[in-house]
Amino acid sequence: MYKQIRLVFLLIIFSLSIKAQNINDFYLEANTARKLAESGKIDSAITAYENAFKKIDYVNTTYLNKILKLVNLNKDENRSSKYKKQISIKKKGI
Repeated sequence: MYKQIRLVFLLIIFSLSIKAQNINDFYLEANTARKLAESGKIDSAITAYENAFKKIDYVNTTYLNKILKLVNLNKDENRSSKYKKQISIKKKGI
């Protein structure tokens, strides 16, 4: 019984560690995207943000607004409507 509890506990700790690493990867990628945007590399910044979004389950609207501004600078209507829709859904709390 004690071994089973210990095993479950270790599995929980391991899963939390993996999730934390994904969050750290997200922030690293988002920071890279911010630096790219500041240096005027809009396409690379958009790609970096999209890669960061793939690393986590929930994307805060702050980051969606940042990528939306970049997409609008690039005049990319497909991505613009995609991120506007995501922001709208998140604002509704769905």
